[in-house]
Amino acid sequence: MKKQILTLFLSLHLLLCLPLAISAEDLSSGGSTSGSTTVTAQTQAVNRPEFTLTLPDSISSEQVIDRTEDHVLHDVEFFVRVGNLQYLNGKSIDVSISAPGGQFLLYCGEHTLPYQVYRKGTSGAADVSLQSGDIFATFAEGSPETQNGYLRIDSYDIDVSGEYGGVLTFTVRIEDAQ
Repeated sequence: MKKQILTLFLSLHLLLCLPLAISAEDLSSGGSTSGSTTVTAQTQAVNRPEFTLTLPDSISSEQVIDRTEDHVLHDVEFFVRVGNLQYLNGKSIDVSISAPGGQFLLYCGEHTLPYQVYRKGTSGAADVSLQSGDIFATFAEGSPETQNGYLRIDSYDIDVSGEYGGVLTFTVRIEDAQ
């Protein structure tokens, strides 16, 4: 009886080890093997944010700005608009502004003309002066769809006559709403 139990145990042991030995032999001789397993996952469908963002492709003064001996400020308006805003899931769209080298400058050859960027206040709030890297607009579900702003040029700062140009960069990020 002990001999039969031992034989049965060895037979089961060999049967269990046999597939591993065959698989290893098949792989070492250039063969392949495959198997399958069950995979499970719990998921929750979250739609990706959708929106249409309108940024100015250029901002330019409609009028010629003459140099003056006094500080005369000229504002050049622009706006950033979001539409079709859906599926933000508690996030917001932040639009920041920046300038090369961190300074808001326009160039005419080697001459420079500094300018300031302002975000117009909403609901009677004061306008806000911005620095390079600051957030110009934040859009969330239920927030206003347009943020107005302007560039301010002081005519006293004009060195030479000519056409001045520069770069204002808008960076868009989706962030956790605050």
